[in-house]
Amino acid sequence: MEEKILTMILPGYKHFGGRQVEAAALKNVLAYLGVTAPHTGQPFTDALLFGLGGGLGLGYFVYASAGYTALFVATRITTEETKQPGFLQAMTERLGGKLTVQKSSNAPGAERKIRQALAEGRPPIVWVNPQGLPYPGTPYGYHPLVVFGIDEEGGEVHLADRSAKAVTISQAEFVSAQQGGDPPRFRTVLVAMPASPRQPDSKPPSGRASGIPVSRCKTGSGRRTSGQISA
Repeated sequence: MEEKILTMILPGYKHFGGRQVEAAALKNVLAYLGVTAPHTGQPFTDALLFGLGGGLGLGYFVYASAGYTALFVATRITTEETKQPGFLQAMTERLGGKLTVQKSSNAPGAERKIRQALAEGRPPIVWVNPQGLPYPGTPYGYHPLVVFGIDEEGGEVHLADRSAKAVTISQAEFVSAQQGGDPPRFRTVLVAMPASPRQPDSKPPSGRASGIPVSRCKTGSGRRTSGQISA
């Protein structure tokens, strides 16, 4: 039986920071892989990637019943996140890249996939529940970040998140944060890019529309109107 390597850290990893979590994670992965924007020759910015993914957007629904009406507004990630990482997928595909989504049913399985990616020199993007992080995360339920190292001997996981510096948390904290709600529970994504990325293209890939038509549905004794607005 092969001996388990306790410490796996991507050599020379130094890519951190960002504002919007999906765009920041992709920016940091592309920078480590040496991928640059064809029109500038420089690393992609998270602002550019955010725009390629569709830019600003929001979801909403209005709940109306007898004597009560409420408007609920949500961010794009809340409305677009499904069993596939839609927003991250759009950014990657519009550059000619490809995402490989890996799912696990438990923490040991997820760790094996993360370790395999690190062994191949590929920084994995992992989804966590921000409420389980030992530092302030995003206010919604889906928070992707980059894992660039695991030190089992020290019981630590090394992360690249929106902070300008590396973040280190315990393995126990990391496993706890991974156990968020479906669909991103124990989910890992690997990014593959061509040698020469496509010129940034804002058109939806594979015929995917950038918005969701408004729909109406009955909810209890009231009526709910819902939909999505995309820039």
